[in-house]
Amino acid sequence: MIERSKRKLRILAIVNLPWDLRLGAARVWIELAEHWRSAGHTVDSYSLTDAFPRPARSGAVFALRQVWFARRASRFIQARGGQYDVIDALLGTVTQSKQALGFQGLLVARSVGFYWLYHKFNEHARERWPDRRRGKLSGRILYTLTRQNLLQAADEAMGYADLINLANEDELASLRRDLRSEKPAMVQPYGLTEERRRAFHDAALSAEERLAKQRICFIGQWSVRKGSRDWPEIVRQLRALNPRLRFRFLGTMAGDSTMRDDLHAKDDERLEFVSEYEPQDLPRLLSDCTIGVFPSYVEGFGFAVLEQLAAGLPTVAYDVPGPRQILRKLRPALLAPAGEIGALVQRAREIMDFSATEYDSLRQQCLAIARGFSWPQIAADTIRAYREAIRRQDRPILFTQPFGLHAPGGGARILRALLESRPRPITMVCTSPDPPVGSASVNEIHLPLRPSLGRLERTRFAGLAQPLGRLFSRRFVRRLKSTAIETNACALHAIAHGGLDFYYAFRISRDLAVPFFLHVHDDFIYSSRIAKGTTLANQTMGEAWRGASARFVIGRELGEEYCRRYGLLDYVIVTDGIEEIAASPLARDPERLRVYFMGLFHLEYEPNLRSLLNVIRRLREESRSITITLRCGVLRQNLQHEFASDLVCVLPFGSEDDVKADLAIADVLYLPLPFEQAHESFVRLSLSTKLVTYLGSGLPILYHGPTTSAVYGLLKEHEAAFFATSPDEQAVEQGLRLMRDETRRDKVVANALALAESQFMLAGIRERFWQRIAHSLGV
Repeated sequence: MIERSKRKLRILAIVNLPWDLRLGAARVWIELAEHWRSAGHTVDSYSLTDAFPRPARSGAVFALRQVWFARRASRFIQARGGQYDVIDALLGTVTQSKQALGFQGLLVARSVGFYWLYHKFNEHARERWPDRRRGKLSGRILYTLTRQNLLQAADEAMGYADLINLANEDELASLRRDLRSEKPAMVQPYGLTEERRRAFHDAALSAEERLAKQRICFIGQWSVRKGSRDWPEIVRQLRALNPRLRFRFLGTMAGDSTMRDDLHAKDDERLEFVSEYEPQDLPRLLSDCTIGVFPSYVEGFGFAVLEQLAAGLPTVAYDVPGPRQILRKLRPALLAPAGEIGALVQRAREIMDFSATEYDSLRQQCLAIARGFSWPQIAADTIRAYREAIRRQDRPILFTQPFGLHAPGGGARILRALLESRPRPITMVCTSPDPPVGSASVNEIHLPLRPSLGRLERTRFAGLAQPLGRLFSRRFVRRLKSTAIETNACALHAIAHGGLDFYYAFRISRDLAVPFFLHVHDDFIYSSRIAKGTTLANQTMGEAWRGASARFVIGRELGEEYCRRYGLLDYVIVTDGIEEIAASPLARDPERLRVYFMGLFHLEYEPNLRSLLNVIRRLREESRSITITLRCGVLRQNLQHEFASDLVCVLPFGSEDDVKADLAIADVLYLPLPFEQAHESFVRLSLSTKLVTYLGSGLPILYHGPTTSAVYGLLKEHEAAFFATSPDEQAVEQGLRLMRDETRRDKVVANALALAESQFMLAGIRERFWQRIAHSLGV
């Protein structure tokens, strides 16, 4: 199958305007659609005309339809959106998440006039022109509510979009500065076709003829934003300089009487008004004009300016968003500070006084600017940008877990292995009280479930603090949800261990209507240590288990137990994995014994270690070279005082390379598990991650733990270790002595290597994990 980012695209345009309104914002999509189709792409549309086929009876009905449009657009996308790779929607028309819409492609929110800049102008206009016509009270209420609704819709749409398509650099600056949004965005102006530009050029009179006409033109709907309150003074000042000046107002959508009233010129025959015109008539209407004046206060782009430039008309405008981008190369000559009518008039007067040669020189510069805005080029550039966005657009999965990615424990080890060659972007959230260790490859966000207890975090009392998390749950949920929204997470993955952060993540996934992936390494009843019994732990885990889109467990025993407790549902076994295994059992000196342990040394392992130490002391009396190396960070001081420093070496946590170097000189790998009944569910349902590294090492494993554990069941089934299944020192000694039989030793190690190859190769584990996620995401 050809990737979406390479094949011809299927595009759906969503516009809450009539599709045939060629002088409005819909014109952008109409022009783009024509060029995209000519390039082989499929382009369909859903417009206000499709949603409401009957013409609106009034402006109020039209405004209400624009509000109602988003709901109908959502239903249309839910029914047919799966056919498309891209939805290119007017900002504010798609106000639901892609998950809620069932859409997996690229969702683009397109601005044809950035709502925040327009909102700021409306606030400014109310203060500057308090006497402007406000209409009836009912109308003011209706349009105020409508405007507020559309503002809210634009906010929502921007949050759900994968990409914001903006018309000018000022809109991008406002997005970043005013809205503090880091949403992916592009700036793509609008343009003209070659045929349209040629029509303007061919219709234009010569420089001499145009200067002789002394006619000023304006194109645009008659509104305060477009400068209607400035025009009376503009006309007055220009007429004071040149009484014979003529003015032509085009596309105002206002009657002659309204225009004359606003301009205070009821009987002035030198004012010409064309409230509406067909697009093909505009070149003729501009052909005999001398200059354009465009006193708009904010634009998305400013088609009127571009069309006048294409007609060879020098056009003076306010230095505001839209015109600023088009006229930046001629800024001193054609742009005036916003609202400074005198400066605008001065620039217009200078051009009107040009000689034919000077005028023609400026005219050529205007034509050159217009040539730089070509619809075919813009359409092609937009497709390239969309392809790139599609390639990158896979939204991140938010991973949340109660440890840092580079923490020393087995959970972090599994996660590192899964994420090392991740096919999708991710966002990491560490919920542990202490901040995670940083990494250049993954930027982790620290959102602690509860405050840190300092040194107590590294003692047995840390477990007693788990219930404290509920005291800070509201703040945690608020911050985690905000993070999920800001990162545009397409799903949440949580590891359930100790606290209720996994459950809060599950609830947030429900709120955001995104998939939730539950990952369990140890029985949550055991790891949670919730003070008031197991009811809350069972309740939260059961709800998350049943509601998850996918469930990952560390072993078959845990999966079967959770199906029994919480409901028979499918699950995927995901453990630690290894990328390579030893080719054969490694040869070792039988007179030497170097015992090695790696990973967190839990307090529950201390009785096992004491038994091992006592056995080692006795074996040392037989003149064997014996040592114990524990790469576990630290041991409790009380325990360290119990053995000689020449017998036991405690190393800090290290890298994978450090462990590899340790294994190169080790003889026996020690794997303890607690015998006490209090830890029964831990050993019965969990699978030690160090086991996987041990199996592939080519060295014998000494398992020291109960026969009820999942680890014992696996090793015994495959005869892949030597066993000490009693707390008695005699069992440990017997296990070590059995290793002296080289034939038996090599057979056990060979079994371990075969087990590692059949069940614990990282590539297969990683593939199972990501395939299940891809299936849940529908990709």
